[in-house]
Amino acid sequence: MDLNRKGLKERLNELAKYGVKTSMGEKRLPQTQSRKRKMAFISISIICVFVLPMVLGIWHGWHLAEKKRKSLMRHLAGAFCRLVMPPEVLFAGKDRVNILLIGKDHDYDRHRRILNTHGRADTIIVVSLCRSERKASILSIPRDTAVIINGHGLHKINAAHSFGGPEKLIEVLRDQLCISIDYYVRTSFEGFKKIIDAIGGVWLYVEKDMNYDDNWGNLHIHLKKGWQWLDGDKAHQYVRFRHDAEGDIGRTRRQQKFLKALAARLTSPAMLPRLPTLIMTLYKYVDTNMTIKELLSLAGFAEQVDMSRLETETLPGRPIAHYWFPDREKAAEVLERMLGETFGRYLWDLKISAIEEAIGMRAVRRSQKKTLVERKRRHYRKEVSRELPQVPEMVLPIISTPPESQEEPSKETQNGGDSESDVEKMMRRPALPHLAPPEEVEPYAKT
Repeated sequence: MDLNRKGLKERLNELAKYGVKTSMGEKRLPQTQSRKRKMAFISISIICVFVLPMVLGIWHGWHLAEKKRKSLMRHLAGAFCRLVMPPEVLFAGKDRVNILLIGKDHDYDRHRRILNTHGRADTIIVVSLCRSERKASILSIPRDTAVIINGHGLHKINAAHSFGGPEKLIEVLRDQLCISIDYYVRTSFEGFKKIIDAIGGVWLYVEKDMNYDDNWGNLHIHLKKGWQWLDGDKAHQYVRFRHDAEGDIGRTRRQQKFLKALAARLTSPAMLPRLPTLIMTLYKYVDTNMTIKELLSLAGFAEQVDMSRLETETLPGRPIAHYWFPDREKAAEVLERMLGETFGRYLWDLKISAIEEAIGMRAVRRSQKKTLVERKRRHYRKEVSRELPQVPEMVLPIISTPPESQEEPSKETQNGGDSESDVEKMMRRPALPHLAPPEEVEPYAKT
């Protein structure tokens, strides 16, 4: 009996290996497949519990180590610059220095060829560096700001660069706006594009769609709203767009926004492998009065500046007769806060009064010029009327024609014949007075 039961169990086990249903109605899988499934489940559990957290921890640690490594390399580069050229080289014993950034435009002839001139300054920005606070401030000067240029009178400030280059612009800033400038950095729009391409572009949010075309100036702006990676050409379009309700002030605000993003890009660890290309591009497209030692000292100090404290402002003012006239009180407050002792507050009121008087005198001269032109026109009309021959006045007689007699229709008309045509009626009328010969017209006596 036991042997029969034992043989039955063996038979059932053999059938179960092939997935055959037993008498109990159950379907048993082969032992080899069941064992494989158990091993796979155990392996997956071990991976989820132990291996995956370990891999994530290693990746996170490597990522932090990479960031620390890049940050360490940036700090080492800054420390090397400070060791080779300390900040004393840049500041030269002062606590604050001002660097003038100039973006110049080209002058064109009538054939749209670039002229070899200084060109007007399309962008004027003063970067003020404070050594004690390790702080940087950016002040934008609207290009339409009214100033008095020695030898040229009242002009917009961007014209100063066309009269004498950066030196003349620095002189005007010192004499008219009481701003002391230590260094300048100048580039053209073409150089600006090359510099942005050399650093690999800038990540920036474009606040609205921008579309504008200027065939004469070879300026074409087409940008979409949203976050974008701006290369040299797109960055140039962004900083030059001003055809909206804000005008030049809106463009100045966008330039400040772009400079913040550019500063963050320049101080990022990703710039280290691009430094050789950037240096060659700067050497080719940038004009400055800073020496190599001062540039290295600037690079060392820039690494210490906290970019989160970067302050930006635009010279306060109001538009007057196509000029941007600085506000006497607000502009003085902004300049004093951002530039510190490099702003000559004691001369500010005197300079602003002179500019205000010049604008008023120009308005008076324009009014006088219009009056003089109108007087000349009236005098010319009188002279012309005198020179013209006097034509004697001719009084024409009024001849009234008698009313046409109402004749009875002719027999031909009654009989259905043709009536007299309108032309024949006009021929029978007397001649008009103005068609008669002059000697036949006897004018009336004048009353």
